[in-house]
Amino acid sequence: MSTNQWRKFNFFSSIPLDVPPEAVSKLKDISPSAIHGTRNSIVIGDKNGYCHFLNRSFHLTSCRCYLTSIRLLLPIQASSYIVTVGEDEEDAPSVLRVWDTEKNTSEDKLFCVHSSKLPVGKPSTFAVKDDLSAAAIGFENGSVVLLTGDLCRNRSTKQKVIFEGKSPITGLSWKESTKLPCLFITTKNEVFCYTSVAREKDKLDLCDSIGCDKGCSVLADLRNETMLFIARNDAIYSFTGGPESRGTCYAFDGEKKLIKWYRGYLVVVVKEQQSHGVPVSEGAEKNAVHVIDLAARSIAFSTTTSAVVNIFPVFGSLYVYTVDDRILELREKDLQTKLDTLFKKNLYDVAISIAKAHQYDADNLAELFRQYGDHLYAKGDHSIAMEQYIKTIGRIEPSYVIRKYLDSPRILSLTQYLELLHRERLATKDHTTLLINCYAKLRDTEKLSSFLCKDAKLGYDVETAIKICRHAGYIDEALKVAETNGRYDAALKILIEDKTEYQAAIDYIRTLNVEQVDSALRQYGSVLINQLPDLTTRLVTDLCVKFQLTDSENLGLPSVEDFLPIFATRPDKLTEFLEEILLHLSSPPTSLFHTLLENYLLVFSQNGDETQRMEAEEKALELLDSTSVKLRLDQALVACQSANFTKGILILYEKAKMYDQILAHHLKDNCWEKAVSTCRRFGVSDRSLWIKLLHESIVNPETPSYCLVESLNAVEKERLMSPLLVIELLCKSPTVDLGKTREFLLRMLVSEENSKEEDERIIEELREDCKKIRGEIKQLEEGAIVFQGSKCSVCSQPLDMPSVHFLCQHSFHQRCFDSYTEDENECIVCLPANKRIREQMKALEPSPGVDINSFFQKQISEAEDCFSVVAEYFGKGLFNQQEVKTLSKTAKPQLKQEKISQPENEPLSDARLRIQDRQTFHLKETTEAKIRQRETRDFSSSPQSEGRLRTDKAYASIPVNKDKPVVITTKELASTSPTNPFESPDDVNNPFLDDSNPFEASANPFEEEDESKADYKNPFDE
Repeated sequence: MSTNQWRKFNFFSSIPLDVPPEAVSKLKDISPSAIHGTRNSIVIGDKNGYCHFLNRSFHLTSCRCYLTSIRLLLPIQASSYIVTVGEDEEDAPSVLRVWDTEKNTSEDKLFCVHSSKLPVGKPSTFAVKDDLSAAAIGFENGSVVLLTGDLCRNRSTKQKVIFEGKSPITGLSWKESTKLPCLFITTKNEVFCYTSVAREKDKLDLCDSIGCDKGCSVLADLRNETMLFIARNDAIYSFTGGPESRGTCYAFDGEKKLIKWYRGYLVVVVKEQQSHGVPVSEGAEKNAVHVIDLAARSIAFSTTTSAVVNIFPVFGSLYVYTVDDRILELREKDLQTKLDTLFKKNLYDVAISIAKAHQYDADNLAELFRQYGDHLYAKGDHSIAMEQYIKTIGRIEPSYVIRKYLDSPRILSLTQYLELLHRERLATKDHTTLLINCYAKLRDTEKLSSFLCKDAKLGYDVETAIKICRHAGYIDEALKVAETNGRYDAALKILIEDKTEYQAAIDYIRTLNVEQVDSALRQYGSVLINQLPDLTTRLVTDLCVKFQLTDSENLGLPSVEDFLPIFATRPDKLTEFLEEILLHLSSPPTSLFHTLLENYLLVFSQNGDETQRMEAEEKALELLDSTSVKLRLDQALVACQSANFTKGILILYEKAKMYDQILAHHLKDNCWEKAVSTCRRFGVSDRSLWIKLLHESIVNPETPSYCLVESLNAVEKERLMSPLLVIELLCKSPTVDLGKTREFLLRMLVSEENSKEEDERIIEELREDCKKIRGEIKQLEEGAIVFQGSKCSVCSQPLDMPSVHFLCQHSFHQRCFDSYTEDENECIVCLPANKRIREQMKALEPSPGVDINSFFQKQISEAEDCFSVVAEYFGKGLFNQQEVKTLSKTAKPQLKQEKISQPENEPLSDARLRIQDRQTFHLKETTEAKIRQRETRDFSSSPQSEGRLRTDKAYASIPVNKDKPVVITTKELASTSPTNPFESPDDVNNPFLDDSNPFEASANPFEEEDESKADYKNPFDE
């Protein structure tokens, strides 16, 4: 195919560079051997060994690289390295050198980073890897030498001859995009692919038996695949590597001089000929430069110029260097300009191809497809237009396309579009509806079934599909869709409502998981229990047993109670279900037993078959009387009372310990023997039963005499009532005579006489105790107090000065007392007992703000023996409120202490300070060894508590005899110190001088005194 058969466009602008005359004159003096472009300059290698750099400002700098000439030159892409091959001497081996243009020491000298001497021969072409790890040099003698090593450093490299042919090497290209990089080798006669598999294992494949001229091969990336293009006079061929790897062939005639790859375009230089086929003269040779878009199979640009030396990219454009030292810039037009040009010519397919090559974004591509589809639709090519519209799915609104194809003749194209719309999961309910309607309109049941069932991954709206299929009469298809997509609710609805296949519905429910079964039975359980009661009951029972085998509480499984509403219309099946399920549950809920009981009572209360009623009664009694069943008694009692189930009521009364209700029931029915039996069984637990039976025997004249005798015997034995109260009750009865109660009265009189004698004995003992206490009080008030303690009551060590003595005959070291005391006026040993007594007395007092009469009445009502409470109040004098208050103020025992002289202004002792900090102290038992471990303190140097130990000169004047105990009278103690609490002016602090002393005769309820002087009469006085 000639160039005239390719579509031609003008996507580039040809701009001749206006090179300054000075630069032009310098360029004419150069004999170029190689010309290429780097990142920021044009590099020219000449035959004199110089490298010339022409920058954007046309400033030319030259650096000598070889002494003789430069044969080959190649800049490394995206780096500052330049690789050259040249000679330093005539007929000498060539040298490969790597230069770093960024490390120049001066403008006229390049920095060489590597140099390797090549074998003898004239290099014709070479190729270098981008990472400078290897280089291949082809020679005119047909051999190829491979250099491996680090070429960016001045280190030795390995050289290896990898190919030897008969014709000169015309091109070398590295393909590095595969796992095993390969080297394309082209000669004038052949094309080879060299691959180094492993050490000493090289592979050389023949790609084609026809080669190409020098400069007519290039490595390019087309459609994301790296391949080798070679240009021959008849066409352009592509190779992917390996044997028989020839790719697409592009017919393009003409004598090819050079081919290059630039931004997805193949740039081909063809030698121009006259129209009649005779070539022009050599001095006036012309070349045609074609920029070909192989993807679009079009020529993007064509121009004619003088003979081309080389074409290279630099400064963001494509530059053409000619033999007359002219530089032509080919600048590509922007993409939008190209597309506008193509749109005007209605070449949408070319525009789309160009947009894809330029990595156009998806939205803009979709717009191009839409415009192309509109163009085709306007021409009447509806099916081809639909192909373009399909490519816009996901980018263009589907309704834009659907509106164009709603007519019946175009329904096939619309169906195709809707199917793809569902496959991309972009369809809505309306789209699903429309597609199914299309299938229904086409009467294509097979395709409808395939769409709904086989292509279930299309992502259509399942609910809409099922709804439309049911409405259109495709019941089986709707059922398949529901089952395939796991829509169990819709499947059950179809089976039960549309097909009325209840047996199939139950079988389908058995295949579902726990949550689905729960939902299905809640929705359709009532329908199934009415249609197939036995199968439905078995289904629910099996499922509940299955739930029991798992941890339903932790897994969130439905409980048995959730299925009970299913049996609302069939209580007989509910009873059957509960009886079966309770056998399998390890810990059934209480509500199930109540439901079962209510069903039994429902059958019992109905006027039906007597056999069923008796069976229900037996089962209900067995359920109520079972010890393993835990029923809520109040709920069960209400159910039994509603059903008038007497036997059950009595069982529940007994379980609830409502024995009085059992007795009341028997008394109401005049069942006297059962009433007496009830009192005998439960009288120990509830003693009031005998009293109620006694009262009924007295009031009701129909009561048999043995009820009265039994009740009176129980009252006497258990002392349930006082004799006077019994006699008072008997007197109110018009039917009870003395003969029935004679023996009871005699026994009560004898018992009362014995009780009186016992009380008199106790009163006499209490009188003796009171006399003894009065004597002790008098001794304390008038007699001398002899402290005979020789050892400390805490540490059990002999006493030494200073010491503390109490009237209770307990003595302590001063240091021990300070360490353990909680109150300086209390004896450490007697403190717990005194504290306990005070707490008991305080407990008898009402709380502040509480009326003492109300408090006393409360205690009387709560006490079992009221007389003991009254006696206790009398014994402690608590009926006189003034005496109680005085007793609480003066009940603290007083102490007598020995004192050592101490300065008044001396600070308090450490022990005293510790006492002030502590609010509560508990005396703990301790061993003598632990007490001795305490640090002893010298009483002469230790400061004493002035508030507790007073200066006592009298103690110093009293002679101390170790063999005789010290006797100190109360009067002597009172005269020794002006701070004695017993010598205070008002005598308020002296408990023995208080007029309200509880031990005085006037406060003792057991003292015999004149009745005129007493406030009340002693009930124990004879």
